[in-house]
Amino acid sequence: IVILEAGDYVPADGRLLEEGSLKVDEGMLTGESTPAEKELTLLTSDVPIGDRINMVFSGTIVTYGRGKF
Repeated sequence: IVILEAGDYVPADGRLLEEGSLKVDEGMLTGESTPAEKELTLLTSDVPIGDRINMVFSGTIVTYGRGKF
């Protein structure tokens, strides 16, 4: 279990267990210029990386909030 706070680098890929207003800069993966808002949501189909709002990815940066995965 890894606890994340604003300013932390995400050390590994993982599915979120808890989140509090979590936003992560995934620009290196998706090319988007704004941080991705994360939610605890069950995804029902295979979705692209940029749409996996219940996961965090290695090497990205937490820009706001907190989370646990």
